[in-house]
Amino acid sequence: VYPYIDVKPTANPDNGCQPHEVSFVANPDGHYNDAFYYWDFGDWNSSNQQDPQHTYHNPSPPYNQVVRNAKVTITDRWTYCNATDSVEVTVQPYIKAGFTASSTQGCSPLNPTITNTSLGSISSYYWELYNNGTLVNDWTYIDPADVPDLNGRLVNNRTDNTVEQYILRLIVRNVAGCRDTTERTFTVFPNPSADITVTRIGDVRCSPLTVEFKASKIINDDSYQWLIDSNPITLDATGDTSLVNSSNLPIPRGFWFEVSNDWGCHFESAHEVVTVQPYIDAYFGLTPGEVCPDPETGEFTVEFINASTWGDGNFEWSFDGSGQGAGIDIPSHVFTYDGSSNINIKLE
Repeated sequence: VYPYIDVKPTANPDNGCQPHEVSFVANPDGHYNDAFYYWDFGDWNSSNQQDPQHTYHNPSPPYNQVVRNAKVTITDRWTYCNATDSVEVTVQPYIKAGFTASSTQGCSPLNPTITNTSLGSISSYYWELYNNGTLVNDWTYIDPADVPDLNGRLVNNRTDNTVEQYILRLIVRNVAGCRDTTERTFTVFPNPSADITVTRIGDVRCSPLTVEFKASKIINDDSYQWLIDSNPITLDATGDTSLVNSSNLPIPRGFWFEVSNDWGCHFESAHEVVTVQPYIDAYFGLTPGEVCPDPETGEFTVEFINASTWGDGNFEWSFDGSGQGAGIDIPSHVFTYDGSSNINIKLE
């Protein structure tokens, strides 16, 4: 007669989240010295240890909990008597937190689109947004399609040209209390900016027109420049220029200031439009240069050549204070020789 032998297995813990690590104890009874053990964990895995450890997985759809029947058989040293018993282990379904972002870095404000890619039998989605270690926003959803709207939340208000970082964390849970966590870091670059003034100097009705320009309160900059009509004019913050209009119509000229930094962020000021009136330069000639007065009347006629640059202006001619009238571009005038050796002609 061979001695009595038995086994009463336990599993700790017998219910857990995937991956679920379990410590098994055979708890043999009777004459079990030098006995042999064989564990069948119920998932196509086995062990010959007396008190093994085993990790269960439950990764596949439909993401339901599964119950595994772990069975241990003890055989005496004579390989004649044996006993078998089992213990149930419940493995909760697989859950995996995951999300994507359309962008994780950029100029302020950074407005990424978030897509929830979590897997498994999830009952709740808890989102947290941190800035420099401080929780600034949180959201709780049940529907995986509901995700945080980050528009206007990832901003950088710094003035020292350094970045601001945010962390978005997702914590998912199921009804059994299992959880998984993932997070992403968002880097927000500072935006440059500046204030500008554009001042017209002198008579704004006339060309050339002097314009002074100045940029102040420049922040988050690595380079800047002034432009006129998309053409760079100086890399300095202040300056002046003389604008000439040689046409016969007023010309608008656009002034603006651009600031950039090494983060790739750009600022363009509002465009200040300066209207330059046409350039006016009075100049004339006359023919003939030498004349003989009429011997009876002493009169002679002079034809004038208007070589002025006049834009859209009008002309007024005056001969020795006697007006010829406005708007006459190329006049002629009859002079009377009064016996003097010189004829003085004044044209304004």
